[in-house]
Amino acid sequence: MRLKAVNFWPVLALAALMTALPLQAARAQNPDNMMPEERTAKGKQVLEQLITALGGPTYLDIRESNCDGRLAQFGHNGEMTGYTNFKVYWRYPDKNRTDFSKKGVIVNVYNGDRGWTLDRGGVSELSTAAVADFQEQAKRDINNLLRVRLSSAIFGSRWTRVRIIWCAAS
Repeated sequence: MRLKAVNFWPVLALAALMTALPLQAARAQNPDNMMPEERTAKGKQVLEQLITALGGPTYLDIRESNCDGRLAQFGHNGEMTGYTNFKVYWRYPDKNRTDFSKKGVIVNVYNGDRGWTLDRGGVSELSTAAVADFQEQAKRDINNLLRVRLSSAIFGSRWTRVRIIWCAAS
């Protein structure tokens, strides 16, 4: 199954979820006045609502994603100097390939604890610091947080099928 989404779909889904929550209920359940167990239950409820708004089981089943678009470039004076096309391929949770193309192609590939880059000079291994940065970013990526780290704590391990999502940004 292929889904077509735009670059801002998680933000839009979160906005839809937040507008759907009644304001009175939010005011009545001030986290400062709740017991720790109530806060934990409320947090799980909000996360379940977020995942449901993103597509529920279909969202959690996604293990690969492809996204392409343009990155705006800005000069030192703050003015836009142009665009660079990019393509990002993910195989969650820790495999990533990013292609940049403008006057040559640069490809960065990460596979768990290793990374490589391809440019005009050929293929070279990425530094340990660059790989560590990628690993930290992957840990904090909203898709990894919801699908891998939090979904198992909330929903258990019942999501096992593989889905592919397509993202187009321009």
